[in-house]
Amino acid sequence: MKWSLFNKPLDIDISEVPVVLFELHENSLLFMDSEEWDRALLLLQKAQSLIEQLNIENFKRDRLIIVIIFHNTALCHQMLGSLEEAAIFLETAVLNLEILSLLPEFQQVEVK
Repeated sequence: MKWSLFNKPLDIDISEVPVVLFELHENSLLFMDSEEWDRALLLLQKAQSLIEQLNIENFKRDRLIIVIIFHNTALCHQMLGSLEEAAIFLETAVLNLEILSLLPEFQQVEVK
């Protein structure tokens, strides 16, 4: 399948998508550490562009990185003063986290 980031073709296999998401997120953290919020936000927006093209149900294992991407996007918007955008992304992160907690593979088994 052909993917794109900001209308630029991206030639990667579907199995590589989680790696690309992880790398975009990791690099955004470097910018966040140096308080370059606009540059971090750009990388997170690229990750979101890729997420929007996914069938999320096929990526249950990778849902947590998606939640973290939405959370960190909210943080960047907050630090840049875009509080309405921050609230939207934080709500999206929380909703996805709630969905994740309902999945059997993320529920803990009680040990007695």
